[in-house]
Amino acid sequence: FFPSIIFNVYFYQHFLDLPEKHPQMSKISYGIIGICLVLMATYNVTPEWVSYVFINIVNSIWLVTGLFCGIRRLQEGYKPARFFVLGFSTVFIGGSFIILPYFGFPRFVKEAYLVALIGQTLDVLFLALALADRINNLRKEKEVALQLAHDTEKSANQTLTIANNKLLDALNIAAKNQRQKDEFLIAVSHELRTPLNSIMGFSSILQGRELTAENIKLAKNIYDSGTQLLTLINDIIDF
Repeated sequence: FFPSIIFNVYFYQHFLDLPEKHPQMSKISYGIIGICLVLMATYNVTPEWVSYVFINIVNSIWLVTGLFCGIRRLQEGYKPARFFVLGFSTVFIGGSFIILPYFGFPRFVKEAYLVALIGQTLDVLFLALALADRINNLRKEKEVALQLAHDTEKSANQTLTIANNKLLDALNIAAKNQRQKDEFLIAVSHELRTPLNSIMGFSSILQGRELTAENIKLAKNIYDSGTQLLTLINDIIDF
């Protein structure tokens, strides 16, 4: 009996995702497993009537806890819990006919164990439907996840394409700017150097003519100034 409760608790723990959704209820369920292990270990040294009382108490706690967890998950929108609640309800009702008389309640049906057996049979059927429903939900979630991954990949590819196009446009603009800069430097080099070379050439010629000392000095100053200006222009263009 106790291993049956233990396996059932493990089943609804994972089926209802209690460790992730309701950690507190999960701890209570593991507590039920602990109680079952203790009662199993002490079964041979405990009077039979005491063991039977504990069996009914643990059975009651297990049924109420499992049913409560199923209803809670159903309220949260977990669809497979509907069949789980139906299955646990049949077991809960069937078990009540056996358990309640031991707590002083009148016996409602004569064949209580037969009713409990029918409830357990229905529970197996409903749990099978619950598992099938969960598998169907997992399949749908997988399809949604795959579609989302496909859409995300498509969106990422579109974003990458746009980024590449923008980068290509930026490279084209940079290349165009570079060509314009080169053309500007060529024009500046030609337009400034040509008159400067003329000035320097004529000043050099003047220095070779018969001029007064003052005029020779002025021509030399013109030549030196032109040389300095040409050097500055070359440095600017190189920079």
